[in-house]
Formats: sequence, C-alpha cells, structure tokens
Amino acid sequence: MVGAKTQKPLRLVDILKALPDAELASLVSRLGIRIDAAKRLDPPQQIARALVALPDLRDPSRLPQASIELLHRVAEARGTLIVSAVPPALQPLVERGIVFARSEGKGHVEILLPAAYLVQLRSWEGEDPRGIRALLAQRAHQERCHCLVI
Repeated sequence: MVGAKTQKPLRLVDILKALPDAELASLVSRLGIRIDAAKRLDPPQQIARALVALPDLRDPSRLPQASIELLHRVAEARGTLIVSAVPPALQPLVERGIVFARSEGKGHVEILLPAAYLVQLRSWEGEDPRGIRALLAQRAHQERCHCLVI
C-alpha cells in the first residue's frame, strides 16, 4: 500500500460519468439496474441513485472479510487510496460498484470510494467514533430510520 491522496471525496455521479461506456454498461448489467429513458435524469444519475440504495454498503457482512478491511482502509483515507498493486480484495468491491479504481501511473492504482458511500458506512471496531466520518454516518443512519418511522 502506498497511501492516501489529499483531495476532497469524489461524487458518485462524477465517477460514473467518467467511466467508459462499456464499463458503465457492464456495471448496469451486472447489478440489474434499470435505466428509464423517459426520466429527466441522465443514465449516470439514475445508476448513482440505484447504487446508493444497494444493501451491501449498509450491511458489509455480505462481503468477504478482506474486502471489508480494504473498504475501511479506503474510508479512513477519506475516500482515496493509492496502492502499488491491485489487492485481491478489490474485485468484489468493484463488481458491486462500491469502489472504483483507476491507474495512477508508475504502476500505482488509485482506489476511490465516493462521498455518498462514506456517510453510509457504519462505524467499525477501531474507528474513532468521534471522527467526522463516523458522526456523519451515524447522523445519516438516524435520519433514514426517522424517515421510515414517519
């Protein structure tokens, strides 16, 4: 592992818009996302809405343990982590549209976790519960629960 890159977390829709058409179509097909041409939202926006509703992020126990650890590491790096080699734990996260990877040059790979996912991840053992990411995640979880009650 090389380290974190200091930049603000990327928006999911911006990442999706930057993907090649074939890769975006593969993601849609793999996850069974339905694109409605009659909607005002463009396909990347529709895909982003579908992705944030998937349960894998809110219930990471569905993922392999190594992938969960990688996900936590990227979250602790504020959504951007540069690695010197592609970790095997990356594949299940990429397949589910949770993280995205791009070549950083010189054999390095940048792993991106969109900001929309950073606030959805629940706190985990070892994470500072007073950290801003953990507090935002708790607040987002409380708001979802409150909306369900109303």
